[in-house]
Amino acid sequence: MLWPSAALALPQPVPAASLAQTKPANDKSFQRVTEQLRGVFSPRSFFNILVRIDKLPGVVRAKFDLKKSQLTLDFLPGVVVSPEEIRNVMVDAGYTPGPFKIENIPVSAPPDNRPGWINIKHPRSRSAFVRWLEINF
Repeated sequence: MLWPSAALALPQPVPAASLAQTKPANDKSFQRVTEQLRGVFSPRSFFNILVRIDKLPGVVRAKFDLKKSQLTLDFLPGVVVSPEEIRNVMVDAGYTPGPFKIENIPVSAPPDNRPGWINIKHPRSRSAFVRWLEINF
């Protein structure tokens, strides 16, 4: 028997509109993914997602907006990421992803250097302790 709150936590399918927005990136543009998250309103919730974001290939920066419950990710030029990959990271963290907006931004565009961006570190060690040190220091 499913409890009513458990039914709300089930993963939702990726909207078809999100899939249609995905275009192959090239070396002259990078992907910026903006995602609405359901139920993420605290720094701890974003931390739970942040520790799993390094599993996405090519992600270099992340920005969290607590008021809007929104996550923005920037990827390396030429890296194409699917909405399913991002959705899986959010579901693994225990949250339900909302609608996606995927943009291809030219590398020559002025950088978004407003406060709030976090550089994502990709640990390479097999040791969990060393990976923790690589992420945090």
